[in-house]
Amino acid sequence: MNSVKGRQLTSGARIMVVDDQPGIRALMRAVLRLDGHQVLPAADWQEALQVAREHRPQVIFLDLCMPVMSGWCLLPELRRLLPRAMFCLMSADPLAAETYGPGGGPDWPLLKKPFDIHIVRALAIELLSKHEAAVAEDVAPYWGKR
Repeated sequence: MNSVKGRQLTSGARIMVVDDQPGIRALMRAVLRLDGHQVLPAADWQEALQVAREHRPQVIFLDLCMPVMSGWCLLPELRRLLPRAMFCLMSADPLAAETYGPGGGPDWPLLKKPFDIHIVRALAIELLSKHEAAVAEDVAPYWGKR
C-alpha cells in the first residue's frame, strides 16, 4: 500500500492514459508508476480501443482534444467496452470548465493542463476507490449465496 496526502492506495491497478502528446503520456506514466500501477499509454482512439480490449483498465485518463477522434467521441465507445471503468477527462482548453462544467460531467472529474502531479495521484486514488465500490456493488448480491 502507498499513500498520497494521507490516503491509502492499493498499488497494481491498470490505468490507461489516452493523449496525443507523448510528453503527457510519459509524465503520467512516471507519476502513476510511483504508486505501483501498470500504466497503459495510448496515443489515439485506435490504440485506446485496442488497449481497452486487451488490458481492461480500471481507470482511464482521457484527453478531450485529440486529432481525428476527440475524447468526447471516444468516451461512449470506451464506456460500452468497460462499463465499470472510471474516467478522468483532461484538457488544456482554458474554457473547458465553462464548456463541460467544473467536474467535466456528472461522474468524470476534469483535469486541467498543465496539471500538478499530486492532483493526478489523488485523482487516481479517488477513481480507483470508486471503481472498487462499483465492482463490490455488482458482486454484493452474490455474496453468501450457494
